[in-house]
Amino acid sequence: MFNKIIILLIFSLGVNFTLFSQNITYNHIVDSSDIETKKVIRLFEDYIKSEPQKQTRNSFWNSQDQNLYTRYDFLEDEFKPSLYMGFPIHILSIKFINGVYKIKAQFSYCQENGSLYVLAIVNYIIKKENENYKLYNALTLNKAEWNCTNIGFVDFYYPKYHKLNIEKAKKLNEFIENICLNLNITPNYFEYYLADDYDEIQALKGIDYYVGMGGKSKPSGKASDNKVYCGGLGEYYPHEVFHIQIDQHYPNKHYWVTEGVA
Repeated sequence: MFNKIIILLIFSLGVNFTLFSQNITYNHIVDSSDIETKKVIRLFEDYIKSEPQKQTRNSFWNSQDQNLYTRYDFLEDEFKPSLYMGFPIHILSIKFINGVYKIKAQFSYCQENGSLYVLAIVNYIIKKENENYKLYNALTLNKAEWNCTNIGFVDFYYPKYHKLNIEKAKKLNEFIENICLNLNITPNYFEYYLADDYDEIQALKGIDYYVGMGGKSKPSGKASDNKVYCGGLGEYYPHEVFHIQIDQHYPNKHYWVTEGVA
């Protein structure tokens, strides 16, 4: 549901994205002359040049994510057709702490009337894998700050302020068992991220701002690979869980059918 809203917002602007080349500019970078910082900058530039929207095997991204996920860059499909659709990128900051670099990047362009249109402000993690710098998802690092409880097929991730509703968590597992039994499918283990507000989920994924952010807080959810994200929906949100468990087994399904059944 979240991605459908973003699609409408982007294309209602009538922007022709083919007009833009995804060039990269920089704000004041404190350590721009530092050798290691230069390596990090080069890595990020090379990744952007490598057509990351294709999410094919990529030497600039860490191998663990690529082995686990089809779309290993979790930011790539946050926007349709892709985060890497041609918006110029402005690096706001590069921060280094405890062996980890964090790049904060703004995807935006200047409209004809001179005003700035910002698609997103996102964060990338860069650290060494076998002595070479590689890109990582911010979620990989940030989720360690949340609580995690495994119940059945689900690893529930939630903020420190949240008290996990065990009964709802068990109910979700019963739902999984029932639909998989009825369709003769082996259940998948997956991660379920929940918070009171969806912007908390976005921040966990490394998204500081996204087009459409703001307004009244409303329940929202999304499924991607083996992850379900939901804000304001608690431990029992079967709609996206249905997609996680079932969709992959019916690759030729019609979109209306899978959404209707879910």
